[in-house]
Amino acid sequence: MITLGLFIGGCSNSSSESSDGCSGSCSTLESKLSIADVETIIAQGVAESLARGEQATITVVDRVGNVLGVFSMDSALATVEITSQRGVIGGLEGIDIIPSTLASIAKAVTGAYLSSEGNAFTTRTANQIIQEHFNPGEFGQPGGPLFGVQFS
Repeated sequence: MITLGLFIGGCSNSSSESSDGCSGSCSTLESKLSIADVETIIAQGVAESLARGEQATITVVDRVGNVLGVFSMDSALATVEITSQRGVIGGLEGIDIIPSTLASIAKAVTGAYLSSEGNAFTTRTANQIIQEHFNPGEFGQPGGPLFGVQFS
């Protein structure tokens, strides 16, 4: 089973943008995905899954993590098993209660959060958003937006 999360984002090529790529605000009406775009992306994901002999749950999100489409193939597993593939016993290892649709959404949103519109995305930034407390060192605060991603 494949759980595939897709983050799709692009810059428009309007004349008001610099030729160097995104200026940090690439989201324009021209760069938003249409319903047909989302359907095409999902169809391409299904075709790739079939080519690999797998059944997938496919999610498409925009650059800020809004879910634009989710599709589960007929024989895709309903849940995803948590595994480190290291033979660990205990904790969450082997738990298979997470719906594959939610796992797929989480993976796609992670891609959106890690996008940088072509700007530098440093390991320092990545380290900060995966910490147990956000901002690190501020105890009693919820985890960062990607807390635990290093374990997925």
